[in-house]
Amino acid sequence: MKKYFALALLLILTALTGCSAQQTQADFTISRDQLTAEPLFADVKQGKTAMQIIALLDADGTPRLAYNTCQVCAGSPYAYFAYQQGALVCQNCGNAFDLSSVGQATGGCNPLPVTDYQTDADTITIPAAALKQASAAFANWKKGLQ
Repeated sequence: MKKYFALALLLILTALTGCSAQQTQADFTISRDQLTAEPLFADVKQGKTAMQIIALLDADGTPRLAYNTCQVCAGSPYAYFAYQQGALVCQNCGNAFDLSSVGQATGGCNPLPVTDYQTDADTITIPAAALKQASAAFANWKKGLQ
């Protein structure tokens, strides 16, 4: 009886360990070589949630990062920005957002800044925990849109 109990306990622990490993999401990395003064729209998934990062370099060569969802319009499927005539334009309300404020401006109708990331000479990395925290803002993002 003890043998079967020990075997059952081992199987349960193995299954639980496997489940927790599957829930771990990877960090998201962007190569600095990909960045220019014009925005790069990088797709990322956090679990089943589709997300997008806006990444660019400012005039000093400093990376600027934001999540491509509008802080005010976040509940709408159209709460994302498109690059139009040198600005980011919210596809829900039409607000135009200056590129120099990407990753800097908080509150209001602008992209949600990425505040937790690491950078080195070659890459920019957003930790999985930061992606998970921001994923709620993408709950309806582009749902039903082609």
